[in-house]
Amino acid sequence: MWYAEIVKMDVPKPLQLAVFDLDGTLVQLEHDHFAQQIEVTLSKMRLHVPPRPEILALINGHRLAALFTGPSQRELFWSHYEEGDPPPPRVFERSIEALDGAVARGLAVSVATARKVHHEELAKRLRSTGLLRHIELISTFHNTGWLDKVEQLRQVCKSHAVEPRRAMMVGDTEDDMQSSLLVGYGLRVAMKTGLTSAERLRAHKPHRVLGCIGEVPLVIDEYHRKGGETAAPLAPIGEDEA
Repeated sequence: MWYAEIVKMDVPKPLQLAVFDLDGTLVQLEHDHFAQQIEVTLSKMRLHVPPRPEILALINGHRLAALFTGPSQRELFWSHYEEGDPPPPRVFERSIEALDGAVARGLAVSVATARKVHHEELAKRLRSTGLLRHIELISTFHNTGWLDKVEQLRQVCKSHAVEPRRAMMVGDTEDDMQSSLLVGYGLRVAMKTGLTSAERLRAHKPHRVLGCIGEVPLVIDEYHRKGGETAAPLAPIGEDEA
């Protein structure tokens, strides 16, 4: 009897929470504005400011690391980076479908972004997009001093009273994948729609690498079909390398 109880306790439970990054995941990254803010930050730090076409090429080629001499300079840059006043957000074609699909499968939905604006201000900016219909919580880096999302992702789980192993992270950056791995998220889905190459995303062992946000509900379905067993990468669903 006691053995049966232990086995029962160890059975992975289904997902309860879906956490999405924002820029490059749910909304399109505004490359020109981003390049402009990179120029401003490099100038303030008295670092070399390449011509705008060169910066855009680095952004589009997932090679922003080439701007810095090493990890310490990169971290210092992002600690000084300010997002400025970005243009109105443009939602990826199937973002709302992905959120609808997560909610239909019983998951709460939150956003965890590295933007430094207050979460209430960000909510105002997103109001016209339709994304807020299902988003229960928006977490930003406002007044935190965070350089990665580890503590942010922990706090999002605490706010929902959900264990990390019962949460999924959907994001387009190495930090999204690395931080969610360190926190212990049960399912981690990397998107190729942002700044980071698929190769660099795979280095942090996401369960899936997708080219379309609309495929996220299918990944949730497979996770639940497998009983939450995601110790190894999930089997392919359709064309995830497009």
